[in-house]
Amino acid sequence: MRKLFTLFALLPFIAVNSYCQYAKLGDVNLDGDVDISDVVFLVNKILNPDAGNLTCPDDHHPHVIDLGLPSGTKWSCCNMGSSAPEDFGGYYAWGETEEKETYNWSTYIHCEGTQNTCKDIGSNIRGTEYDVVRQDWGNAWLMPSQEQINELFNTCTSEWTEVNGVTGCRLTAPNGGSIFLPAAGYKTAALSGLGSLGRYWSANVNPNTKHWAYYFQVGSNNNFWGGKYSTNRCEGHSIRPVATRVPATLLGDVNDDGYIDISDVVFLVNLILNPNATNLTCPDNHHPHLIDLGLPSGTKWACCNVGAVAPDAYGGYYAWGETEEKETYNWANYSLCEGTQSTCFKIYDICGTEYDVATKEWGEDWVMPTQQQMKELLENCSYELTELYETKGYKLKGPSGGSIFLPAAGYKTTAHYGQGSVLQYWSGTGDGNTRYWAYPLHSASSTLYWKHGTNRCEGKSVRPVLKAEESSE
Repeated sequence: MRKLFTLFALLPFIAVNSYCQYAKLGDVNLDGDVDISDVVFLVNKILNPDAGNLTCPDDHHPHVIDLGLPSGTKWSCCNMGSSAPEDFGGYYAWGETEEKETYNWSTYIHCEGTQNTCKDIGSNIRGTEYDVVRQDWGNAWLMPSQEQINELFNTCTSEWTEVNGVTGCRLTAPNGGSIFLPAAGYKTAALSGLGSLGRYWSANVNPNTKHWAYYFQVGSNNNFWGGKYSTNRCEGHSIRPVATRVPATLLGDVNDDGYIDISDVVFLVNLILNPNATNLTCPDNHHPHLIDLGLPSGTKWACCNVGAVAPDAYGGYYAWGETEEKETYNWANYSLCEGTQSTCFKIYDICGTEYDVATKEWGEDWVMPTQQQMKELLENCSYELTELYETKGYKLKGPSGGSIFLPAAGYKTTAHYGQGSVLQYWSGTGDGNTRYWAYPLHSASSTLYWKHGTNRCEGKSVRPVLKAEESSE
């Protein structure tokens, strides 16, 4: 406790200007800045670990509202695209991340004009590139699952009321916490139900009818229901985000050691005073970042995959030496052969060349890792099979304490295999003895390997590194 009081004596001397406009490592109060208010928030969190917002504490929305739910899920105070709890916010088709004028099958980007041509983008899109909450609000927030919606309505009492002249539903929890859901209606060819009902998407598709997704509705005359109904994915509905269940950002474990204590306060103060220090984890949600794992060669690894918007997103799948994605991956459509494995072009080191997708997509400072760099990664880092924002994968921690997360994105040939269970990442090094093989990093039985070559035509993930001359500086 004495250490905390000593820290308070130093607080007036800490610079209070934030260094990035994005939600970031250290933004424990989720106000968009990393400054003195986060230190105060964190100290209060240590002294009062069970405290939480029951309603909005100020006008700096969104806030995390604690409804005392059995799962521990925290809900946002306002809708996606809104600036206050009573604002309607945006309308989104299921799996789309932009608003539009009309919402029907002809404008739905995940089909070819009809409900029967709906594409499978996953049974649960939470945290993926199709989750508009993750895309716009960052890693601290997600679309709610059907299970979380049912828990919300089963736990809370509902009341049809008004907030600042806007009608809607107030849900009040046994702990006294509450959220307000405005009756924003929903959109198809026009806006319907404004002021009398609101429809809100879950992240779950109906497994029996692929062109439907689950939602919940609030309405006048006690016309409330949870996530048990589904409707056309092309419709424009509201979205009420939930806070992620990962404690590192929300609960104050900013140094990622598994505890919330004085060491997190010290870490946070150093982060404020030294905003440009070497990244051990992502400092904000403006990816990609260079992560310093403390490797002997000085190699810095990217925080996320090529084609990904965040460390837990799968990103793209690429055949070795190709720089575009495609539907299937086989020898017949592999551009670096003449239709068979025996006709593969004799190229063996593509790092930084025209065949390097990392360089093509991210610029000349980034390259695919070599086989030697993958070997160094595994020989110097500890790793564990874990989850990040509900995505399964491997966390690798280096000698510096820095860490990266590699999602188990699976791989592609004629279909998508191993999503959520298998990890396969290309190096830029080909097999000199078997010209149709190249070396990947891959997983088997919760173990990571780098030695064994595999067919170059397969579609795998790519995790870039900073090119060698930059890494050594």
